[in-house]
Amino acid sequence: MRMPRTIELALLAFVSFCLIRGLIHGNFDPVTFLPRHRGISVVSVMLVIVTAATARRFLRIPWPPTHVNARRAFRMAAILPFIPIAFITYVLSQSEIMKDLDGLAVRHKLLFLEFHLQTLGMMCPLLLLWLLFGIDGKTNEHFVATRFIKQQFFLGLAALRAWAPIVMCLGFYPMLHKIMGDPDYNYDAQLEKLDEWIFGVDPRLALEPLISQPLSEWMAFAYTFFAALFPLVVGVAYWKYGERALREITFTLGLALLGSYVSYTLIPVGGPLLTQHFSVSLELYIIEPVKEALMDRARITWDCFPSMHTADTVILSFFAWKYSRRLFWVLLPVTASIPFACVYLRYHYVVDVVAGILFALFFLALNKWVRPKIDSGYEPVVAPEGPVAPVTG
Repeated sequence: MRMPRTIELALLAFVSFCLIRGLIHGNFDPVTFLPRHRGISVVSVMLVIVTAATARRFLRIPWPPTHVNARRAFRMAAILPFIPIAFITYVLSQSEIMKDLDGLAVRHKLLFLEFHLQTLGMMCPLLLLWLLFGIDGKTNEHFVATRFIKQQFFLGLAALRAWAPIVMCLGFYPMLHKIMGDPDYNYDAQLEKLDEWIFGVDPRLALEPLISQPLSEWMAFAYTFFAALFPLVVGVAYWKYGERALREITFTLGLALLGSYVSYTLIPVGGPLLTQHFSVSLELYIIEPVKEALMDRARITWDCFPSMHTADTVILSFFAWKYSRRLFWVLLPVTASIPFACVYLRYHYVVDVVAGILFALFFLALNKWVRPKIDSGYEPVVAPEGPVAPVTG
């Protein structure tokens, strides 16, 4: 029996922490732990990444000349994934919302698009099953149902263990408002004074002369693009280096996320946007509805210390550098802007951003020096396709 990995133990500890806190404060509700709208989106993206990687593996295996019957059966089985996908796509395209898409507000267009992507993502298991059937046909001359079912069952368990921690860590965020409740205190006044003590002036007020519509639009874009960093970096790393890269990212990013969540419950901070008044508008015109739909809609109230935007950006940038230098340089203008955007857009105090950077560095150090030792007993069931990157630093 395999020993639990560190991130699995951390998830168990976090759930226990939430249960105890909920029972103490009298706000525990089992429904809190059911998947929410954002959690479904995370699962959908994960399914797309796994399906794309499986398709790559399928294409890299040639059809043996003798496997004529298997190839014919694979083509006939195409009805399994493609007809339901085509049907769902057709139904959505004929819906009244789709026909009147031009008349919808930007926010509702984005919500409908997200729902459409979720629906297609949930169809990926059928496509994945079809691809696995094709891989079996390429590697075995005769199809044996019991062998196929047994093999895919254990591969599925291994994939579930590999992906579940990162999916759960990301999915917990929208639930925090239920877990935290409405705290009786907050630390906004202390952090605001600490910012002023460090800089001699309120940094947000000092930034007001720099405010302009182009800069505000770019800062809002960078802040919103944060959501896309996760599938881009994780997807590319998994695509190129398989489960070992995923395991390394899951350890570092998962612990950082869980640590941030615990900090939010113990050190509630609402942020300058909720506690201060500003005389200069940020002048957001174009990107504002997009930011509201993709980021502000799911944001909880007391999630400022440390800045999860900053911590996760630093961690994901590190893994982009490690696994795909090209992706790192493409993302650099946005990732370099995100910490500044947190303060410019008045979501965070500077202290939050600094804490986020230190948070990221701490868990990256754990990944380099501690994880290889404490997780050395776990090995992937299936070796990843292609070259394997080092996972120790």
